[in-house]
Amino acid sequence: MASLTRRNTLRLPVSTRVLIRPRNRGELVAALEALQHSGIPRVILGGGSNLFFAQPHFGGAVVDTSLMTAVVVREESIVADAGVPMPRLVRAAARQGLGGFEYLVSVPGTVGGGIFTNAGRGRRLGLNLSDWVESVDVYTPGGLQTLTRAECEFGFRWSVFQRQTAWVILGARLRALPAAPAEVDQRIRIRMDWVRRRQHRDKPNAGSVFKAGYRIDNRALRAGGAGFSNRTRNWIVNLGGATSSDVLKLLSACRQAHLARGLPAPTLEWQVV
Repeated sequence: MASLTRRNTLRLPVSTRVLIRPRNRGELVAALEALQHSGIPRVILGGGSNLFFAQPHFGGAVVDTSLMTAVVVREESIVADAGVPMPRLVRAAARQGLGGFEYLVSVPGTVGGGIFTNAGRGRRLGLNLSDWVESVDVYTPGGLQTLTRAECEFGFRWSVFQRQTAWVILGARLRALPAAPAEVDQRIRIRMDWVRRRQHRDKPNAGSVFKAGYRIDNRALRAGGAGFSNRTRNWIVNLGGATSSDVLKLLSACRQAHLARGLPAPTLEWQVV
């Protein structure tokens, strides 16, 4: 058994039968091929910020990409492995005089997870990681592929990888805009200052819970050690000792509250395992 408690940002007590931590794309492909032949169910784990384990134990294999952190910047192009944290991507680009996507510096996920969910700053602002993606390298059961941005079928918090669940993101090529490092650093400071003032960061959380249809104020809802944040709308936080069961109860209560008011149930943003 391997603990995943420190590998999910809600810090829920979760374990897995097998934990695999590839260091590069070659090791990741080898692991995926071995799992494919074994028939053991698997899930890909990036930053653990958008992946919810609904049960305290996962009976398959978790492939943790957090050791895959290679980033290469050439001219206005950035090639990054799937496990590269978003803040590292932003800062690596800034050191080479590139920017444009500084708003991603506050995203706790990785490049692979960000592409999977098309991470960004919300529907109203229209700022998404997909705006900067040129191509994505992908493992498929039939072989390796490189997809164009159009082939990734990006939408709001959506990509083709949510439909093609057998495909795994290995890394991506992104474009960026020339920018003075000092200007990028200033935009990063402005973004992080906003985050410190507006977001509930002093308790473990997994960011936005719902991607659409969240229509009521649930800040008073609590279940065990979990509760909706009283500071950041649409966030669940671990108030102390929260479990997957507590979070499931909160999600159910929120759904029922919407239905009781004649509203459709909101659409979950998290990937549930």
